[in-house]
Amino acid sequence: MLFYLHKTKVLPIKGMLTLLQGDTTDNIVVTLKEKTTLTNPKYLFVFEHLTTKEQVKFIAGSDLSAYPDRYNEFAVTISQFITLGQYIYKVYEQLSSSNLDPMGLNLVENGRAEFKDATPFAFTKYTPVTQFVTYAG
Repeated sequence: MLFYLHKTKVLPIKGMLTLLQGDTTDNIVVTLKEKTTLTNPKYLFVFEHLTTKEQVKFIAGSDLSAYPDRYNEFAVTISQFITLGQYIYKVYEQLSSSNLDPMGLNLVENGRAEFKDATPFAFTKYTPVTQFVTYAG
């Protein structure tokens, strides 16, 4: 199961990471250790938008997890994401701290992520003005 950490709350997400527009950084929680084979890996995150195929790639910073054998937690800079919507994400392990090409790297996790507006959608209610016209005759 995946978890999403927004500010100070850890929330289970139905198999999807969620990033909110308007935040400067957000933390994502994933489980990478179980498929990692390198001793001190650097993790390459690749997010690809489902519709536009726009890609966002970055090397994760330090693992913020208190229990890295159980889960991994990384800070993500939200300004890298431009298009709202759903993404497929893939996480690769590598030794390089600068390589952004996933070719030949070991895939340790993949899934879906959603980049959405921080303001919840609200319907606007309109009250129509009713006028009756009557005819005599």
